[in-house]
Amino acid sequence: MNKNAPHQASRVGRCLFLAAFAVPAMTLAQDPAADAAMVQEPLIITATRLEANLNEVLASADVLTREDIERSAASDLLELLRRLPGVDISRTGGPGSQTSVFLRGSNSNHVLVMIDGTRVASVHSGAFAFETLPVSQIERIEVVRGPAASFYGSDAIGGVIQIFTRKPQGHSLRLMAGSYNERAGEYSGRWDGDGMDSWASVGWRELDGFSAQNQNGFSFDPDDDGFENASLSGGIRTRIGDQQITATVLANDHQIEFDQGASDTRTVQLNLNMSGALTSALSHRLNLGYADEDRETAAFFSQFDSERLDLDWQINTLISGRHSVTAGLALIDEEGLSLNSFDNSVTYQGDRQNRAAFAGWSASYGAHELEASVRLDDNSEFGSETTGRLAWAMSLSNDWRLIASHGTAFRAPSLSEQLSPGFGGLFAGNPDLNPETSASSELALDWSGRQQHVRISAYQNSIDDLISFSGTDFQAINIAEADITGVELAWAYRHDIWDVKSSVTLQDAEDAGSKQSLLRRPDRKASISADYRLESGGSMGAEVFYSGEAEDFGVTLDSYSIVNLRSRLPLGQRTVMELKIENLLDQDYQLAQGFNTPGRSGYIAFSWTF
Repeated sequence: MNKNAPHQASRVGRCLFLAAFAVPAMTLAQDPAADAAMVQEPLIITATRLEANLNEVLASADVLTREDIERSAASDLLELLRRLPGVDISRTGGPGSQTSVFLRGSNSNHVLVMIDGTRVASVHSGAFAFETLPVSQIERIEVVRGPAASFYGSDAIGGVIQIFTRKPQGHSLRLMAGSYNERAGEYSGRWDGDGMDSWASVGWRELDGFSAQNQNGFSFDPDDDGFENASLSGGIRTRIGDQQITATVLANDHQIEFDQGASDTRTVQLNLNMSGALTSALSHRLNLGYADEDRETAAFFSQFDSERLDLDWQINTLISGRHSVTAGLALIDEEGLSLNSFDNSVTYQGDRQNRAAFAGWSASYGAHELEASVRLDDNSEFGSETTGRLAWAMSLSNDWRLIASHGTAFRAPSLSEQLSPGFGGLFAGNPDLNPETSASSELALDWSGRQQHVRISAYQNSIDDLISFSGTDFQAINIAEADITGVELAWAYRHDIWDVKSSVTLQDAEDAGSKQSLLRRPDRKASISADYRLESGGSMGAEVFYSGEAEDFGVTLDSYSIVNLRSRLPLGQRTVMELKIENLLDQDYQLAQGFNTPGRSGYIAFSWTF
């Protein structure tokens, strides 16, 4: 019997009590005299590969628009993502340091990350370097929680995070200065021509920072550890007949200092997309993506180079207005090279290909909605994997829906887990590894009003054949299992002058064998943010974020709370001043044992539009 079961039940009970109180209260709070116009909800494409209203999809999902990003005054992805339900963040130092994202308690390499439709995680580690991507280059973020392998294949055990690069509407310049000698600047522009439009954004950010580690760190050095980042994104779009053709590019050069040295990461993503109608009943989307990552850490004499080519084609059709079908093919070709930069010798190298076919179907029958999807992946190294997802929803009234779903997913071993020789023969990879697999179920209650949306979700995820360095001489083997259960409550209120979002997450992520909690994943967290729109076009807002205790290597990380204040104040028609105070109460906390986090800090920025 799980000795933590009473505690889990208590936490789940508290969340359900909160939900039971909050939902009727918010329902009654709906003002009949409020603006009768429906507040437009954001659209999402990642959940089903088809564009849909966020509040109509059967998956648990969030969308952060460019307006959300600017209003949040967030300086990096950590600040944007940590407030979302089911998303946990760990960072080994200050801004710009290595950042890990855990989606619904799963591992950091159990989230599929895509940029403009192209997967971008490292071929070597299987995880994406979130710290290298500045928010100045982001137009929109879509987060889908829960298994999504039936549409996207490997890695989507915890879910999918898809990032769309910046598409400015005009020309603007922004300059910023802040604590820890932070300075940043960005320019974005758009050019519209006859039948063709193009855009570009360039930016840089530098921070002198503070010591990445404290005296509890394994390599503490009290000097300041900062970072530099230069980025470029752009695109061009045109039409040929019924087809829209879009090409985008994103490039980043990121250098981060840590207590033992510095690490340089250079990434390039290219994307070519063609979409449009094929016949009156058929449409399609063809996407060709290329991702390249080079990372060098001179202090460790290590250099990793990786490339991935990603081809994806889908066809969509609508049948009788009640049924939609999408089907497609995917091809992934990836290769990686690990070098010892001391003598430029090859540590390991490899390449592999993955071919896949997928199909999805959705239908509505009166008060009922159904979704089904299936995918077959055939990998040159690991053989075939079949994954699927089935979801059902029933309308209980005009505003209420009950949603149930079940899905399977997998993650193929990374090149490092497969081929690395380890360190002196220890912690070596294993070419005979099998993919990690999972089965996940979810039950949700959804309420949508004219200006509000509430979702309560309970989920359970069992992950098998987890890769662990537990074999002979600590070689990688498939041995571990994880059980993850959780409850999420999310509430959003949108009005002509108010934008409020809040969420509560309770989860238990543990090793199925030892019953020990998985590291750096708190068992509870909550957040609320509120922004008030000024008549001048500006806004003022506040955010409160709470994280409970989390286990780390041999210690328990304390719970903590953070309060942030922000404002956007127009100074005339073309100038905006931004002010932000982070960690207002100067909370001392850790996201990883032995690593520091920012204290009370702030910045001021000015933006000009032309």
